[in-house]
Amino acid sequence: MSWRLMRAFTLLPAIFFCLISTNISAGPAQDLFREHKKAIYQIRVIELSSGNKSSIGSGFQINPDGMIATNYHVISDVVHKPEKYRLEYINHEGKKGELSIKNIDIVHDLALVKHQDKYSESIHLADDLLNKGEGIFSIGNPLDLGMIVIAGAYSGLIENSFYERILFSGSLNPGMSGGPALDITGKVTGINVATSGNQISFLVPVKYLHALLADTEQLSDSFDFNGLISRQLLQDQTARFDLLLASDWPRDTLGKTTIIGEIARFTRCWGDTSNDKDSLYSVTWSRCSSNDSIYISNSFNTGKLDYEFYLFSTNELNPVRFFARYQNAFGPIYSANKAGKEDVTNFQCHQDFVDNENVPAEEAKNKGISAWDTLFCSRSYNNYPGIYDVLFINAYLGENDQGLITHFSLTGVSRENSMAFLRRFMEHVRWN
Repeated sequence: MSWRLMRAFTLLPAIFFCLISTNISAGPAQDLFREHKKAIYQIRVIELSSGNKSSIGSGFQINPDGMIATNYHVISDVVHKPEKYRLEYINHEGKKGELSIKNIDIVHDLALVKHQDKYSESIHLADDLLNKGEGIFSIGNPLDLGMIVIAGAYSGLIENSFYERILFSGSLNPGMSGGPALDITGKVTGINVATSGNQISFLVPVKYLHALLADTEQLSDSFDFNGLISRQLLQDQTARFDLLLASDWPRDTLGKTTIIGEIARFTRCWGDTSNDKDSLYSVTWSRCSSNDSIYISNSFNTGKLDYEFYLFSTNELNPVRFFARYQNAFGPIYSANKAGKEDVTNFQCHQDFVDNENVPAEEAKNKGISAWDTLFCSRSYNNYPGIYDVLFINAYLGENDQGLITHFSLTGVSRENSMAFLRRFMEHVRWN
């Protein structure tokens, strides 16, 4: 692209309209955009020192008082570092204004912000979900290029997720986060949140925006973000672990061992066997994980569950050599989530021997079989009291030619729920 053409491109108006259609006629989309464009905004996070935008998203006004809905992740930098960032909007005419944060829902990735200017246009929120196949029109500002409409269809709620998300047959792009997804009548049925590409994207159901708006009416103008986030994370993990601990955990077999299968609709397990001729042993593994996580900041997420099983076996090595190789595999396995030193403390670990139906702990310890070691580690969240990441590693040497290493990692969990999960986990894993 030539310099002249690039310069001409940058001088285009900041806000324009384009339709991307997926087998839905352009007419309804054009009508909806024309009707509601005054209520749709670009949301900008401005870095104070430079005065330039550091990130962008989209938003839409939902009442005449200037309340705008968007995603939490769009405005999270301002939540965590208000001394460094501020919020502003750009409306359909290119006019800018200041925004203040009124409430957040970190679990469902929603936020409410507000302006004080005289823009009264707003979009009505739908009350019910659509039927599969009904048209949806998603609006947002991708890559700072201007407002576009993505025409797609409602494809139901994602089945293998703890958190409800609408599956949208359209391809959202960066910058569209927080924009509205409208039904054919022009009501908001979902909020843009994420994409997997290839015409697969996700929306937050509008019912969570209804709930956030109702909660905001009870919230004082001055509130502690860390306290609010802490309460929301604790409530969420309580609901998840109540469900996990109340369910029947299916048992699977791995060689001569009994392990745990998919313990909830939002966990998936995968497996395979690796045969390394040089190592003279094989490893058969089963790895299970949840599909969900909660975004806290660019450097911090939580809400993940992982559990893994590795069965080591050999026909080539004598017991001493096999144990030496197997023992080397018992090492640190790190937490499943992303977190920085400003977010969490260092892991504190407790190592011990545990009884097993084959070899009692004391006998294993006297024989120096360190592969029977059990390691339990935890770290606390700096800004959210009562919430932890935990990881557990245990190695069983059932026979001279076989051993099992188990591991789980829980992120964003209370101490009580982590210990309840540990007890349940240990009850289900055994040699047959």
